[in-house]
Amino acid sequence: MSARQGRALGMTRLHGLDALRGVAALAVFLHHLCHYYFLPDLLPIAGRSVDLFFALSGFVMARTYDAKLREGLGATRFLLKRYNRLAPCAFIGGGIGLVFAVATGYFPNHVVVAGVIGTILFLPVPIGAFTYPLNGAAWSLTVELFLNWVHGAFLARRERLWLVLAVAVALYAVVAWRDGGTHSLSSMAYLPNTLLRGLSCYVIGVILYRTCGDRALWRSAAPAVIAFPFVTAALQYALADWIASLVFLGLIPVFIRGTLGQMPAAIGGVLGGLSYPLYATHFPIILFSRALGISPLGTTVICLAVAALLMLTVEAARTGKSNTRASDQMRAPHPG
Repeated sequence: MSARQGRALGMTRLHGLDALRGVAALAVFLHHLCHYYFLPDLLPIAGRSVDLFFALSGFVMARTYDAKLREGLGATRFLLKRYNRLAPCAFIGGGIGLVFAVATGYFPNHVVVAGVIGTILFLPVPIGAFTYPLNGAAWSLTVELFLNWVHGAFLARRERLWLVLAVAVALYAVVAWRDGGTHSLSSMAYLPNTLLRGLSCYVIGVILYRTCGDRALWRSAAPAVIAFPFVTAALQYALADWIASLVFLGLIPVFIRGTLGQMPAAIGGVLGGLSYPLYATHFPIILFSRALGISPLGTTVICLAVAALLMLTVEAARTGKSNTRASDQMRAPHPG
């Protein structure tokens, strides 16, 4: 199905993409769990998982909002929609980090205050050694919102983005080589690295949807979902990080289109539903749990339980909004 046909027929849930997103979120969680509990990280794919998040965002945002943006939605309104979508789980993650910071005295008070402001605004805090003191994983949400704004202000109104992609990848290659690999926004010195990294992945996702729509490579999404962590880990073991990150850009279309096939709704729904709540809250929970002497297994249970609770809460809120709209439409007067 083409992009235009997809818009005309209405959007269906892509359960394979949801499953892939869930696997990537679990990979990031396991990386941080292993790092802070001094365990071996046998699948070192957290960086490539974040790259995949950016590409999936570009694909899904093009699928969902390209037409609306061209019809006048506007970059500012689009950015506010995305802010409202990301804020609840991000604020809960930041809130957990705030409790940890206050309870342990881990940061000076002025850093904590700056961290609260940064959490609300989705901005880094260039104070001291930590740019995201309340939630170290929140840096990618800053990049995500920046990319969403670029999409609304620039990408949505341009049909051909190959030159944009070529320039972004070329600049990213230079910066990644200079920095010795990909980096999170743990320092403002890595801002060019993170923005060019995110832009390259995001534009790939946008182009992929516009050129291929929802057409799957294979009937089933399961092989691509299962292959993702192992193929990506092999890539990381075989190559220097900055080279692996560039090679991975070429694999992104395979993983995305490979997961557009059939996937049981129950599996995709659970993995996809857990993905963002887990990503947004796991980092401060891991730090807090370790400080309290909780085992890695216990920390895993807590992180998954919090993510599941948030998933159910978000789903209940969405269902309530849908029911309210339907009720309002039923009560609305119709012209006779």
